Amino acid sequence: MDFRRPLYDVKAHWSTRTTRILTVLGKRSAMRAVREGTIRIDLGIRNLWPEWKEMFSKQWLKQDIVAAISVTCVAIPLSFAIALASGVHPEVGLISAIIGGIFCALFGGTAFSVSGPAAAMAVLMAANVERFGLEGVLFIGFLAGLLQLVTGAFGLGGLARFVPTPVIAGFTAGVGAILFIGQLPRALGLPPPDQAHTLEVLSHLGSLIDHMNPMVFMMTLLTMFTMLGLPRVLPGLPSPLVAVLLVSGLVWGFNLPVPVLGDFPRTLPWPEVPRFPGDWVAIVEAAFVVFMIASLEALLSSSALDRIAKEKRHDLNQELIGQGVGN
Repeated sequence: MDFRRPLYDVKAHWSTRTTRILTVLGKRSAMRAVREGTIRIDLGIRNLWPEWKEMFSKQWLKQDIVAAISVTCVAIPLSFAIALASGVHPEVGLISAIIGGIFCALFGGTAFSVSGPAAAMAVLMAANVERFGLEGVLFIGFLAGLLQLVTGAFGLGGLARFVPTPVIAGFTAGVGAILFIGQLPRALGLPPPDQAHTLEVLSHLGSLIDHMNPMVFMMTLLTMFTMLGLPRVLPGLPSPLVAVLLVSGLVWGFNLPVPVLGDFPRTLPWPEVPRFPGDWVAIVEAAFVVFMIASLEALLSSSALDRIAKEKRHDLNQELIGQGVGN
């Protein structure tokens, strides 16, 4: 390499080289899938059919019901929180949890995973909501799901194994920090700023800290301590559910002056075709970013589960198909 090159030339060189490597790897994976007959035009239904029959058998019905109730109790408050962090109404998170929980489970390739709104995606989705609105996010989700379907159907999911672990660790840590800072106004009983950027949030807090609601802050701390401390004392209890029930009961029983989510629709909305918000290029770019990050997170979660359930490892490409159908 010529070290006298300008920095942008070096970046362009390595970017081009990386693109060529990934292209070759993608072509090899696709050719291998063709040779082995693993292209899943039927979305893997032929292989999933025996699992579906086993799923609806009576053998594990009792265990499945107990697991479903436990997951539901955790998923409902979690979907509310992620929806708020993403800049949409809580009912959007609940509907997404219902749809994702059903279709990702049916078509996915990880037997012990639960799919739904993900905290790691909240920051990215909040930026997309701010830029394109909710209708734009619907198109982004559809295109990202379509990319996941194609990637899984053609056996290209193995490319995810080439992503360095520090990249994922850094991304996850950054998302956690942004989520924490972004929710500080609500934790202090203050209105969130118009812009969700970290610096704007900190500046917003500095100017309004004198108007914080002490009761909201106390309820926030009680919820956090319950979620973090209860597993140490009573590990068998679902700490998120206990935290939500405890604090909600205190607010309702003593009529405490804290904001609440409000009324929810009593039925699922009838599907409608959204209006396209405008910029195709920007929508496609955002969809590709969502596709990459959501797919990596799902596949890393599945790999982590393999360490627990070693007898039934996940099917990487089928998991991408399941995530794509859900999206």
